[in-house]
Amino acid sequence: MHNKSNDLIFVGTFEAPLDQDPDFNKVEKELNRLRTRRQIIPSFAHVFQSNFSFLFMNIRSLPLNLPNIVSNFLFQKCSLLMFVETMTLPHDDLTIPGYQVIHRNDCPSNKRKFGWGNIVYIRNNVDCEVLESWVETYDTGHTEGVAVAYNNFVIIFGYKSPSVKTKSIIRFLREKVCKYNSSSVILVGDYNMDINPRTPVTGNQFLALMGEIGFRSLLPKEIASINSGTQIDVAFANSKMTPKAVFSSATFRA
Repeated sequence: MHNKSNDLIFVGTFEAPLDQDPDFNKVEKELNRLRTRRQIIPSFAHVFQSNFSFLFMNIRSLPLNLPNIVSNFLFQKCSLLMFVETMTLPHDDLTIPGYQVIHRNDCPSNKRKFGWGNIVYIRNNVDCEVLESWVETYDTGHTEGVAVAYNNFVIIFGYKSPSVKTKSIIRFLREKVCKYNSSSVILVGDYNMDINPRTPVTGNQFLALMGEIGFRSLLPKEIASINSGTQIDVAFANSKMTPKAVFSSATFRA
């Protein structure tokens, strides 16, 4: 081997060295992040009329996912947005351009954020009213919910901690929908319960109780409703409601 650079001879295949390890390449890292990033998928959307629709979702931290909502076309098409498990605190800025907050329930404290919080957004110039809201606490967890009215429609949505027994909530929910049954009512939520006909007794009881007052499930029969791993397990409407569109998804993790 000669000691002059112009006399160097390469034997075999030459592969030029990389500028830097791809693991540390900023562009490559960003592309990998976008490929693996979990996207927000709406859990339930319902179209009442051509000019009004609503969307419900277990958001699993609204501050974390707010940028996705602001930039998501489907969210921006809805007149009414309703979220549970917002995990928000009073100082959080939750502004969505073109919408106003008509109800907000933040977490009790920074140490009690998981599973807590709900919020209702209404598009500007849409007339909508919050009829009531509630938080029920148990030794093992809590339930929370909101009833919202638009014209002759009432939407009741909420959340139940997985540790709260289903039998503690099914009659409470039935009483809520009966209260507004003279209107067109939808009950929707993430109540962490099994209500598929093939599931435990409490699920069958809930289906029977809702059927007695003229409510039917809006979830596709092929989608099993289970008490964990789903965004939405309750979606019922009374006989006055004729659904035009229903969308559902299985899971969401922040």
